[in-house]
Amino acid sequence: TWTSLVGSEASGKTVLAGLLARAFPGFRGWVALGGLKTAQACRALDEACAALLGSARFSPRAGAYRALAGRLGDRGLVVLDALPRLSRDDA
Repeated sequence: TWTSLVGSEASGKTVLAGLLARAFPGFRGWVALGGLKTAQACRALDEACAALLGSARFSPRAGAYRALAGRLGDRGLVVLDALPRLSRDDA
C-alpha cells in the first residue's frame, strides 16, 4: 500500500511521518531524499533497497521489488521522505 502526505513546504509532513513511523511496530527504515536531484534520489533509493534486502547491490526490477516487499512483510513500513518527481508523468 502506498500513502502520500501532501502539503506546502514546512507544514509538518516530515514531523508527522516521523511520529507515526516511530509508533508503528512494522517500521523498517527512513530514506531521506530532500535536496537530492532526481538521479541522486534514484541512487539513494536503490542503496536503501539494497540495505533493506541485506544485499550489496539493488537492481530495480519487478522481481527485486517483490523480494523487498516479501522481506518487509505485510506490515512493513519504509518512509520515503521528500521523494522528488522521478518522471515527467509523476503527479
